[in-house]
Amino acid sequence: MSKRGNIETRIDIVDDVLKSIQALAKRQVLVGVPSDTAGREDENGPINNAAIGYILETGAPERNLPARPFLVPTILKIRGDLAKRARITLTRVTSGKPGAQQEVSRGLGGIGLLAANAVKTTINTGNFAPLAASTIYRRQNRKKAPRSGEKPLIDTGQLRNSITYVIRGK
Repeated sequence: MSKRGNIETRIDIVDDVLKSIQALAKRQVLVGVPSDTAGREDENGPINNAAIGYILETGAPERNLPARPFLVPTILKIRGDLAKRARITLTRVTSGKPGAQQEVSRGLGGIGLLAANAVKTTINTGNFAPLAASTIYRRQNRKKAPRSGEKPLIDTGQLRNSITYVIRGK
């Protein structure tokens, strides 16, 4: 509502706010390795980054691989920051200001970026079960691209670099 002299103008923004809220409620942010971009460029054969990420997250006892969870614990750890970002987005979406519907994509993108970067940081700095001596030996003695690193979850960096987010409809 605005006033100019004795004239009062009222603008009904309820429809715009409801459309923005509905657009927000119909979408979700997913963090991890999207299957359509999960390919790898190495000798791991048909296994892709999504599968490798799942195996590392949950472990594979039959292959003597301990779980080295990096995705779920990170999201749980930063859920307060994610909730804060979601509240800011909701406030902007319901403000009634022009461009509020664009705030839906911008806000969800910010949430996704925050989460994906936090997961990458966990991969880089996490305190995971150490690599087996046999794994370190295999890394060092590969014919193609030998590596000297002993850091769990980081060999070629392809898994870490494949972590991203997508915004999808529910």
